[in-house]
Amino acid sequence: MTVSSFIADKKHRGAKGQTPLKSRLNVERCELGWSQRLVEANHYLHKAVDRRAMPFAYSINLDGEPIGCLIMAVPHWTKQKGLFIAQRQWSPDSEELTQWQVLTISRLWISPLVQRRQPSGHASNIGSCAIAKVLKRVQRDWIEHHPPVFPELPYHLRLIIAHADTSVGHTGKVYQAAGFSLFGQTEKTRPRKSTRGYTNGAVKNIWIKRLPNPNWEWNQYYEQLEIKYA
Repeated sequence: MTVSSFIADKKHRGAKGQTPLKSRLNVERCELGWSQRLVEANHYLHKAVDRRAMPFAYSINLDGEPIGCLIMAVPHWTKQKGLFIAQRQWSPDSEELTQWQVLTISRLWISPLVQRRQPSGHASNIGSCAIAKVLKRVQRDWIEHHPPVFPELPYHLRLIIAHADTSVGHTGKVYQAAGFSLFGQTEKTRPRKSTRGYTNGAVKNIWIKRLPNPNWEWNQYYEQLEIKYA
C-alpha cells in the first residue's frame, strides 16, 4: 500500500483512551530509492539527497503503514566551529568531534493529512516522536551503513544536526520537541532559484542533538550482525 492510498483509507485519530501514539508509531530502515522518490514528489525542496552524502533512510509508520520518511546523511561541509572539526585536524589529545561523528537530518517528510491537531488543541507530535525513535537506534544503524575506514580514529556517531528553513515558515519546533537545542542560525547567502522555483539562500535555524558515547565497539557490533544474519 502506498502512502497516499493509506491516508485516503484511514484518518489519523486522537480520541481519548486510544493507544498512545508512541505505541502506534514506529520507524524502520527502508530502501533509499523509495524515500528519495517520496521527498522528490512531496518535500518542499523537491530534491533527492546527493548520494555522495552517503544517505540512508527510515520509513515512518503509523499503525503499520507508511506515512512519511526521514533521511540521514553526512554534512556536506567538513567542519563547523563549536561543533566538529575535519578528521585531518584530530589528534589523540583532542576532545572535539570529527566530521565522521556527525550526521544531519537531511530530509523529513510526513504527510500533512496525519498531522492534525489533537482534541486538546495541541499540535500532533508525530514528527518529534519519529525523530526520537530514530535517535535511539541511529548510532548502530550508522555503523552498519558505513563501517569505520580508520577504526583507530573516533567513529561513534555523537552529534545530529538539523536545519529549519525560516523562509518557508519552519522554526524547528519539531526538533525542540525531540530534545534538540538551538545552536544558532546560518548566514544568509545570495538567493539562487531552483528549477522548481524554490529560492535558496534563506536563513536557517540550526538545531543540534548530542548523543552519548556508546559502550560498545564497532567490531563487537559486527560480530552480533554476523550471528544475526548467519
